[in-house]
Amino acid sequence: MKADLTVRDILQRIADRSYTREEGLQLLEGLRRNQAHRPPKRSETCPRINMPTPAGNGQRARDIAIIGMSGIFPDAGDVHAYWDNLRQGRDSVREIPAERWGLEGFYDPDVSTPNRSYSKWGGFLSGIDQFDPLFFSISPREAELMDPQQRLFLQVAWQALEDAGYSPQRLKNSKCGVFVGCWGGDYRNIVSEQRIPPDLYFFSGNAAPILAARISYLLDLKGPSMAIDTACSASLVAIHEACESIWQGTSRMALAGGVTLQTTKEFHILTSKANMLSKDGKCFAFDHRANGFVPGEAVGAVLLKPLQDAERDGDHIYAVIKGSGINQDGKTNGITAPSAPSQTELECEVYDRFGIHPESISYIEAHGTGTQLGDPIEIQALTDAFRRYTSDTGYCAIGSVKTNIGHTQLAAGMAGLIKILLCMQHRKLVPSLHYEEANGHIDFVDSPFYVNTEYRDWQAHSGEPRRAAISAFGFSGTNAHLVIEEYAPPPLDRGAHETQIIILSARSKPRLQAYARRLCDFIDRQVDHAGAGQAVTKKDAAIQDELMAIAAQILGVDEADISLQEEFGEYGFDVVSLTELANQVSENHGIEANLSLLSEYPSLEKLASNIASRRGENQNTDRDEMDFGWEPAGLLADMAYTLQTGREAMQERLAMLVDTIAETRTKLARFAAGETDIGNFFGKNIKQGRALVEERFLDDEEQSRVIETILANGRLDRLAQLWVSGVDIDWTLLPRGAQVRRISLPTYPFA
Repeated sequence: MKADLTVRDILQRIADRSYTREEGLQLLEGLRRNQAHRPPKRSETCPRINMPTPAGNGQRARDIAIIGMSGIFPDAGDVHAYWDNLRQGRDSVREIPAERWGLEGFYDPDVSTPNRSYSKWGGFLSGIDQFDPLFFSISPREAELMDPQQRLFLQVAWQALEDAGYSPQRLKNSKCGVFVGCWGGDYRNIVSEQRIPPDLYFFSGNAAPILAARISYLLDLKGPSMAIDTACSASLVAIHEACESIWQGTSRMALAGGVTLQTTKEFHILTSKANMLSKDGKCFAFDHRANGFVPGEAVGAVLLKPLQDAERDGDHIYAVIKGSGINQDGKTNGITAPSAPSQTELECEVYDRFGIHPESISYIEAHGTGTQLGDPIEIQALTDAFRRYTSDTGYCAIGSVKTNIGHTQLAAGMAGLIKILLCMQHRKLVPSLHYEEANGHIDFVDSPFYVNTEYRDWQAHSGEPRRAAISAFGFSGTNAHLVIEEYAPPPLDRGAHETQIIILSARSKPRLQAYARRLCDFIDRQVDHAGAGQAVTKKDAAIQDELMAIAAQILGVDEADISLQEEFGEYGFDVVSLTELANQVSENHGIEANLSLLSEYPSLEKLASNIASRRGENQNTDRDEMDFGWEPAGLLADMAYTLQTGREAMQERLAMLVDTIAETRTKLARFAAGETDIGNFFGKNIKQGRALVEERFLDDEEQSRVIETILANGRLDRLAQLWVSGVDIDWTLLPRGAQVRRISLPTYPFA
């Protein structure tokens, strides 16, 4: 009878404790040897069992846009540094920092030593004691007694709102929900050891429900506020609950996130005694060397909004949540034992409920903790789920960010989601680390999956939007699964070039100068090929979209039928149509394009890359004009609009009139360096400007009439003078000669 068992059967019986772990591993090894020479299945021998109903207009109404994000990760103080680490394949796991706790009396490689940990590694955040309490009107004493998880999440939440282009003032009194995966933390132990008498600050500062509620309280948000602890799945569950709240109408928008910090050695010791930790500080997800997980830390948040509302309001959209779901393992004869059937049923439920075909999913961010049995159970469950819809093999990449930063526990889903968003933004897949040979209990050959181990282009399926799925499984048995789709914004009517007014404010002049430097860094990232290369990626994407439209028009087909990767001859181009394509490329981009060029670059994707690089070489304009391609004015207008409408107006202010990105950077850099003689530049603390305002206006009604007149006449210089003097201005009333949208810009530089 045992000879007829499948991998799934054996794994489930280990989970149900019908077999001991040792018996199960022996059976799995025997099964692996017996199947080693089995020929792979042909895809046509496995019929589709189920076909999800395609998404229609009703589904689009349920789509949730991700319009803002922020995060802190090991070796990365923001999402830009996080992306650099991911694309470089950096392992950010280190020995436990001395400022956390010393190794003496803690570390012992002998697993049997009591009250010791055999692991001395983790993915730790730096500077968890750094916080700007006065920014949030929190007293230094209260801040001292607050769990660092509350402090850091407060700052990350603010940054996520700013990243979306929303000032807290705009959200005040709104139905914006807050959903956070978090736990009570261990900071209370440190406070208690210092014999500080407990008080209200200590109680509220270390209570998990207050972590979410503090956001709602400080920003005066009226949507649901929930702290969620389902262990490792908490932040994905938080996102799901946020989506459900939006669908049910209890939230119009929602902030969702997760946070995990370790301030004491207790967690390491407990999990070490349970023999759960990696013995060498490496997360070998899916690999034959898997020997346990590595603890990690992270803080992350995203801002969610119905897609149709986000498009209507001109929001910056990172990606779209197409579907989500959660379930519970129930009784498995072991409360911490994972259940492959429960995982499979959840995944299929999400695909069926939201009309998602697994063949459209080309990447999965797995739970992938690097354990001998957990990884095979997850892959078996995914394979079983996909096999209900497709028999295709080896088409979907899989990876785990835990190989980079460790298992960030309640923030794990957020770390994985932000990784997906960054990959979609750059259209790249990043390597999953420490993978050489598959775990002996995982059969990748006959599965839809392969482990992605290199930094490479993320190919779309047949010209469709890229889709990814992400899973998280709590050791309490609560599972979560989401499907994310990339978003392509519609083109805007940019109109004629216009002078823009760039405004910026902070609590003090040093913070304002730091903010100006951040904007300079942002511009540098956009225009410097030696930096992140973001502008080039965006340029390639825009040219690809243009070429697909041209190709569809020439061939008389829908754009959906055009493939970026297929060579021209494979979908209907002949000499005549290729000549027409070359002519349009020459006309649109001012470069010489001919049949020889199309032969050298025989697909739209390769042709777009060549056009982007040649434009950069041929344009003899300012550096900003060259690297931003053909719409520097559009970017400048978006910057101005976002800073005007998406930031809180504070005491120390600057405003400047600019015509180019280069001019913007120059003026910001000069201000940051302490210069004051800057043309068309206005700077002042509003305390200094109040006398001017009181002198010019008799009352608020007169002030409003004057501002309306100035706005209608587009007198940017007068607006700048009034704003830096402390006058509130409704920037949405400023006439604009072109369409604008919010964009992701640097957020406030906390002290």
